[in-house]
Amino acid sequence: MADNLQYAGIARRFAAAAVDLAILGAVVALVALQQPAADWPGMAMGLFVLGSALAMFYRMLSEGSSLQATPGKYLLGLRAIHPDGRTMMFVASALRSWPWWLTGAIGALAPALMPLAGALSLIALAPIVWDEQRRGLHDRMAGTVVVLRAREPQTGGDHV
Repeated sequence: MADNLQYAGIARRFAAAAVDLAILGAVVALVALQQPAADWPGMAMGLFVLGSALAMFYRMLSEGSSLQATPGKYLLGLRAIHPDGRTMMFVASALRSWPWWLTGAIGALAPALMPLAGALSLIALAPIVWDEQRRGLHDRMAGTVVVLRAREPQTGGDHV
């Protein structure tokens, strides 16, 4: 592992997740608004599944990109990487997103088990609080860490 990595704490990670949730929520709301309001109660489960699927692909595509971060992580100065600094590939990114897609899959197949799915996701995230490298179970499974993005060196302007 690189010695110069600064691991992201839980507060910043949850703030980044809140930004990402707001973005995904806006997309799902736009889909819902395309339907008559009378249809919304019957659409709730479908919208939940859509949101979970969007969250999974959103995370996989953005964290596997050259930015190494979702928009929320990027805005808060974070990136999700392999400990040696490599960008994660599709498989690692998919493994990192299991707490989100598992919740959606369980919700679609057995809505009554949603509390269990939510509890499993929280259990997966809980080690972020006490782990030395702030890794959740999903980070360990994928072999990744979430770190503070190194600041670009700033030039002081033209020095003559």
